[in-house]
Amino acid sequence: MNSQTIMKTKPEVRPTFTRIIGGVLQRACACGQHKARSDGECEECQKKRQGTLQRAAVNHAPTTLVPSIVHEVLRSPGQPLNAATHAFMEPRFGHDFSRVRSSSGVSKTKAYPSDRKGSDVVAREVADISDLEEGDEDERLMPSDETEEARPRSERAGSLAETQSDEAANLSSTKEKIEFEVLPAGLPPLSAAAGKTKCPAPGNAPINFGTHKSTAAQIAGMAACDWGITSPDPLQVTTKTCRDGANWHLRVTKVKSIIRTFSRQLPGQHEPTVGNSTAANFCPQVTELDTLGSCAGSWYMIAAVRAHERVHVDEWRTSMGGDWLTQKGIIEGLSVPASGATKSKAAATTAMRTSAAFVNALQTDSATGNYPAFWGIADPNIQTDAAERVIVTPRIRQLCVHARNRGWGPAGCPVCANLGIT
Repeated sequence: MNSQTIMKTKPEVRPTFTRIIGGVLQRACACGQHKARSDGECEECQKKRQGTLQRAAVNHAPTTLVPSIVHEVLRSPGQPLNAATHAFMEPRFGHDFSRVRSSSGVSKTKAYPSDRKGSDVVAREVADISDLEEGDEDERLMPSDETEEARPRSERAGSLAETQSDEAANLSSTKEKIEFEVLPAGLPPLSAAAGKTKCPAPGNAPINFGTHKSTAAQIAGMAACDWGITSPDPLQVTTKTCRDGANWHLRVTKVKSIIRTFSRQLPGQHEPTVGNSTAANFCPQVTELDTLGSCAGSWYMIAAVRAHERVHVDEWRTSMGGDWLTQKGIIEGLSVPASGATKSKAAATTAMRTSAAFVNALQTDSATGNYPAFWGIADPNIQTDAAERVIVTPRIRQLCVHARNRGWGPAGCPVCANLGIT
């Protein structure tokens, strides 16, 4: 087609063609000072515009992480913007959007975390642009009046960012919010508990028992006819000090009782055996065993004495608890004022634990009268006698049988005869 043909078909139009040198179309930039490049702007105007957009983006950039929806959009190949979007966007932004592609596969109904409001708006903008159809207009991008379009691009970018911020606020207000509230434990306020007691109520304290050999002084004090001795030491009591109002008190937390015991044969006595038994002495041997020892005799068994004393140890274990409750009450009834010389906890503890009442409550000997249940048990008694007989009876039978085998005439010894050994 030549110029003559064009003039014949459209005589009212007289276009002017400019010869292109080097194959590049040259046109003036909107600033009127420089030549525009292929994108319609000169290099300086493009730098100014990009700097303005970057500053606006920095000023309004969201401070939270971008949700995964944005990355999905950016990774998708997308498709060219439709004609309506080109017509709407390019005059307002002064930029060629021919290379911009949108993704139509991103759903606008995806739920975003409620704590990523700024990222929400970015993702929604990308999705909304992809859904514009021919003739549609996005109200969020329309100017509020005719003067809006005439404003500089930098101001319009700020206005757009403000619009996005407002929309983010509106979106967040419509989302469901889940709040967690941690309720404090049902404890009374400090003011309500200040006047109440801090001392725990008296309670049972564990009692531990230990058995040790009697001391040298105790052994030396034994009477001439005492085969054994059993005596508890003063109690070892562990306490804690607590304050109740204006006074300090003691609470027993643990008790330990040491029982000392010692068993012996009386001077000049020996244990009867088949080795030292004779026709002359077998009857005195079995007779003294049967009477559970005689202070004036010559024969008895140390094992029987120990069995006797073990009964006394058990008697202390079983009877001590009842009388201890009285002594425990005395200890926990002690108090000193939380002022003056006993203002501190340490001073109060020393004062109460060194008091005569506390020291006396620890004593266990018969003279104190603190444990009448134990010291009131007869000695010897049925239990001690039975314990001794468990030891001596087998030995009596052995000696009587030995005498019969030797032909010593055990029938003439009443103890052997009563056992039917003749």
